[in-house]
Amino acid sequence: TTRPNTVKSYRDYANLHILPALGDVSVRDITWRTLQRLYEGLLKTHKVVTVRKYDIVVSGALEDAVRDDVIPVNPAALVKWPKRAQPEARPFDPREAGQILAMAENAPEPMHSAIILGLCYGLRRSEVCGLRWCDIDLEQGTMHIRHTVTQNGKVLLDDDHTKTQKSNRTLALIPDTVSYFKQLRARHVQYGLPLDKVVAWPDGHNFRPDGITRMFKTLLKNNGLDPAIRFHDLRHMAASVLASSGEATPKQIQEFMGHDDISITYGVYVQSAKDSGKKTSAAMSKALAGLMET
Repeated sequence: TTRPNTVKSYRDYANLHILPALGDVSVRDITWRTLQRLYEGLLKTHKVVTVRKYDIVVSGALEDAVRDDVIPVNPAALVKWPKRAQPEARPFDPREAGQILAMAENAPEPMHSAIILGLCYGLRRSEVCGLRWCDIDLEQGTMHIRHTVTQNGKVLLDDDHTKTQKSNRTLALIPDTVSYFKQLRARHVQYGLPLDKVVAWPDGHNFRPDGITRMFKTLLKNNGLDPAIRFHDLRHMAASVLASSGEATPKQIQEFMGHDDISITYGVYVQSAKDSGKKTSAAMSKALAGLMET
């Protein structure tokens, strides 16, 4: 029931820290305190979300032991976890968003295209790196978000699926970006690149999610902008641009962003119109034009 890339990640987690710590310990001797010590040690150098992934592997194995009547209960269920503070969304600043759009105009590829996709279309890093030319129909004016590229350490995981079912979505192209995509595609053909990834290095190599983070920070610094802005904040800005425009309903914004739950988008359910894709695209185009004038 698990995707091959996820299985590989679980094996890596097991080999890296789990087996060295627990491989020689009898399953019956593993208590919640055993796991508590292991996880607290990992938390000194890892984020909670990362250590939780190790726990998925350990807990899954111990749950099998429960089903096989090897142990009566799963000790992983008794581990005490630190509370994880939810990062606050960055307040939307139209002037800041406009400055980032202007920065994109002078940014080299592949950051130019990455910023356009992040700020104008609200794509996640994994979606930016996974977008393929076969996903963009320049004639029909659509973009299908269905491929992602994630990382397990230095290993790139190229997936034919998105983060969630709702993340698999089709967007209407923003009119002001169509000519840019046409020019970018023409350059890829001119350079002799395989028409695979939209966001790629000039030599055709894949652009890594961690590369986006590093280069985005460098661009912010070089342009005198706040280095605390994350690339993922562009996604929040995209939703805020649409919301502040007043021309897209919460339901339309939810579909545009690929949120599973509309409460993530607005907290209020609003029925979308049949032509919501084109309306949302037009609203984003108009709002972005206003930002450039700010």
